[in-house]
Amino acid sequence: MNERFKIAIKSLLQPDLLALYLVFIVLLNVFPYFPKQQSANELSRLYLAMSMVDHLDVSISKAVDQYGFIGDLSYTNGQYYSDKPPGTAFVVAPVLHLKRLVDSDADLKGDLRLARLLTAVIPTLFLLVLIRREMIKFKVSTTSRTIVIATFGLGSLIFTYGVLFYGHQLIAVLLYLVWFTITDKDLSPRRAFVSGFLGGLCFSVEFQTAIYLLPLVVVAIKRANPKARTILAAFLGALPLLLAIGVYHDIAFGSPFKTGYNYVDNPYFAEIHSMGFMGVSYPKYYNFMGSLFWPSKGIFFWSPFLIFGFLGLRYYGLTKQERRLRIAMVALPILFVTSMVYYYGGGTVSQRHLTPIIPFLMTPAGMFLDRSSRGRLFAPALAAISVGYTGLATMTFPHLPDTIANPYHEVVVPLAKQGYLVETNLEAVFSSSAFLIAVAVIFLLLLVHTINSWTVRPRRAALAAVILVVLPLLFFDVTSRVFRRPAEDQAKSMEYFEDQFWDEKSPSE
Repeated sequence: MNERFKIAIKSLLQPDLLALYLVFIVLLNVFPYFPKQQSANELSRLYLAMSMVDHLDVSISKAVDQYGFIGDLSYTNGQYYSDKPPGTAFVVAPVLHLKRLVDSDADLKGDLRLARLLTAVIPTLFLLVLIRREMIKFKVSTTSRTIVIATFGLGSLIFTYGVLFYGHQLIAVLLYLVWFTITDKDLSPRRAFVSGFLGGLCFSVEFQTAIYLLPLVVVAIKRANPKARTILAAFLGALPLLLAIGVYHDIAFGSPFKTGYNYVDNPYFAEIHSMGFMGVSYPKYYNFMGSLFWPSKGIFFWSPFLIFGFLGLRYYGLTKQERRLRIAMVALPILFVTSMVYYYGGGTVSQRHLTPIIPFLMTPAGMFLDRSSRGRLFAPALAAISVGYTGLATMTFPHLPDTIANPYHEVVVPLAKQGYLVETNLEAVFSSSAFLIAVAVIFLLLLVHTINSWTVRPRRAALAAVILVVLPLLFFDVTSRVFRRPAEDQAKSMEYFEDQFWDEKSPSE
């Protein structure tokens, strides 16, 4: 019995599981909340869920009157509506109704906390467990799994949108689940029904996922067995969500085929959505560079560790079909965002529209690191940069304005230096600063463990350690010198942030 207990404890303390526990703790406790900001994307979704529960109505006019005007609204027939697809509200409303049975009073902050838990935090934790399973299936080493889980969990868009009530992280999870259900085993009618339901829910959360789902539909049709019954089951699985979307649009906008984007209240965004097809036209070089490389939104600027995921795509899968499908799941969101008329995405950390590609890069990243000795030399340093940039921004202010070309150095760093950090659910025990330091120390220990596990020769371990110290400092120095505004403009921005988004003076004062 004692021996079994020891084995069980040892299995629960594997390094990659410790990385999972760390990410779990952080996601469950980080709570960015800025009531003065009125986070438009989140509140547009939350107002709809609250209105459905509290007023049995899809109009959010009463919520707007009660909690404040926001930028993401649709307006028609004298009423305000959410300009977002209704899927997130479909997920949150039933549980919000149960919450009202216990506590009848509406609470914007408490309801937002619940919405984030249901659509971001819990799905993300489930996602990471499945991706760990996938990495084990493809024989990714424990050490590579550890650094991939920790870095993607705390230093990529998974972290930022895993603690916010946007649709991006939920569709990232749902797309991965659809992929999982159609590829993990033979596609029976029962599994097809589940995949159809997940796909329908995915579409109800963000309409552009219709594009991302196409390659999965093609693969599902090829794998269907028996074909007719399986395809019918998938359709029946998706049908309830498709009908719910149509009914919602008919009630709100007078037609199942009219959406909130047809009635956007903000004149600027109304004009944007009138261009091309609902604001989507053709790929542009500027959008490509901005979304991938530039300091404002570029995913490689904010999370350079992602490069290993792209490099690992060539190793992914047991067949060419598996590899091509994985590449398609990464390429389509990039194609979409580079084709947007307004690619900036508003106040964000990195390019939020590329969140759906992140789960599909994790296993390839682990596979690449297992095969590349040079990659293993640089991986700890790039992991530190990714967490230091995306992680710190998420812990400081995850709604960085798209009007600033280098928001990390002009917003995140100055705010962090003055002690401005988001709330955590552990503030009764630890301050946000103490929580951040504890997470940083544990992450650094994981990186040290990674170096020791990967390298047998002392000289190579020493070289990896030197790179871990030098490369982040060099990256910080170089990126602090590009796309900068005059000091006077930066000072004005800081005054604005301190005045608009924080009720109290800097903790350092």
